[in-house]
Amino acid sequence: MSKHVLNTIILMVLLIIILVGGLFYIHEKYGKKINDIQSGYRDEKEEYQRLQNFKVEVDQKNEELRELKYQLNNFPTMTIDKKYIHQVLLYFEEFDPNGEFFQFDYSVNSIKSRDEVTEATYSLSGNGNFKEIESFINYLEYSPPLFFIQNFSFSSQKNGQGTIKLLIRGVFLEKSEKSDRDIFSISPKIHYSKEYNPFEPLITQNLPPNTLNLPDIRNAKLISLVAPETAWFKFGDGQLKSFEVGGRVYLGEMTSIDVEEGIAVFKLNMGGIKKVLEKKLNEKVSDVQ
Repeated sequence: MSKHVLNTIILMVLLIIILVGGLFYIHEKYGKKINDIQSGYRDEKEEYQRLQNFKVEVDQKNEELRELKYQLNNFPTMTIDKKYIHQVLLYFEEFDPNGEFFQFDYSVNSIKSRDEVTEATYSLSGNGNFKEIESFINYLEYSPPLFFIQNFSFSSQKNGQGTIKLLIRGVFLEKSEKSDRDIFSISPKIHYSKEYNPFEPLITQNLPPNTLNLPDIRNAKLISLVAPETAWFKFGDGQLKSFEVGGRVYLGEMTSIDVEEGIAVFKLNMGGIKKVLEKKLNEKVSDVQ
């Protein structure tokens, strides 16, 4: 064996001895600390996982709590003292102080008592826009006093107006500690307002495209009438346009004007459903569906 090979072997043996000795020294001096750190890491990892699982449970409970709060805020029904049976009309008017719902005639149909429970039925009938009627019903349904919609009918007319008939049932109790709250101190929690009108024909939701780029008169405002047959309109983008009787618009044409009454009349074909649209001077613009 050559001297160089022998020296290399000796050097490798010395390095191994130093490495083993170093590891032994580190183990003897820091082994307990390393074991403690490893054990602490395992404990911390287990604690982290436990907290993660706990967070999932907390999130679930918070979701349940939010649902309960929502129900408490929006479905807080309660029975009312029967002394208010003949004051229900005043209550309806109380939660509609601005007259934003439909105008109705009101009557008490029947009052029936059984044990401590008294039920009364009320009829409401009148005319109004469906969205306003729907808001009234939602207000009624989500108000705390216990009222139910027994019957509902709506006959649609032009311009979104219609005739409505409502039969409402109210539940009342003999005076007790749980039922003596003043009906006029109770307000509905949320004013619901929706855009969907189930009484509108579905065909109007798929109108033909405006391929000729004709003016859409439905959301234009009538600003002037010029005898004998010219009407000026202002559109949402600020443009002013004039139309003569017979002039074409998207879905139809202008058929007549009445300068004295301040009206321009259009006939529209809403996907096969014929509509007469009247535009009036100083009228608030709303889309015709």
